[in-house]
Amino acid sequence: LNLRPRKPINYAEVPEPEADGFIWCFTCKKKQYHGCEEHSPYFGDNKEFRLEVEKSSMGRNAGDGIVNRGKVIPKGVLFGPYAGRFIPSAIYKKMELANMESGNAWEIRDKYTMKTLGYIDPGVNPDPKLHWMAKINCPNKGKAQNLVAFQLAGQIYYRVKENILWGEELLVWYGKAYAEKMGIDMETLEQFTRKEDHTKEASVCRYCHTGMEGERELEEHLGKGDGHAYRCGVKQA
Repeated sequence: LNLRPRKPINYAEVPEPEADGFIWCFTCKKKQYHGCEEHSPYFGDNKEFRLEVEKSSMGRNAGDGIVNRGKVIPKGVLFGPYAGRFIPSAIYKKMELANMESGNAWEIRDKYTMKTLGYIDPGVNPDPKLHWMAKINCPNKGKAQNLVAFQLAGQIYYRVKENILWGEELLVWYGKAYAEKMGIDMETLEQFTRKEDHTKEASVCRYCHTGMEGERELEEHLGKGDGHAYRCGVKQA
């Protein structure tokens, strides 16, 4: 009996899944690599859900925002990728020192979320059609947040974390640094108060049970620092 020769497999060469290749599945309550096969990710856009640029409800200094003027946007819908020009980290740092940054950029890390590669920046005056996601504001109270930002395959996406009804503004948390620049009081900010919060979806460390602001913060918390030790002390132990 002649068998077809088989090429030997070196299992040491099988690459690990990229850290930014996972998508949260609401039904399974966990992250799935490239999305859940049973519950496929749904990517929406501003036309399908009639998302309009209007005056933001986040205060007089917030400017414009994005409001749902169509059907209910169900939780789990993904918007993205966030459009803009990629700026390498070294160049962006120089822009920050010169106070030339737009304030609309998202940080992009490597596929293992260990190192910052650069930033996706739509510019100071984002195009309402091309860069509509840049018009989505940061909430001044944690309970108002209805979107979670995360990195997928080197791009930024927003995931709807609870149903967004007609007339509701879309709001995503940008992080502490941005909030402080906008004058949001971090001492009184009410975070993680709704029943379906992203701390229960994908942002609680399974080792030390610390709640993170979002998936990006959780990935950084679980990664290794400059000393090649895990940032999470419990995981390191």
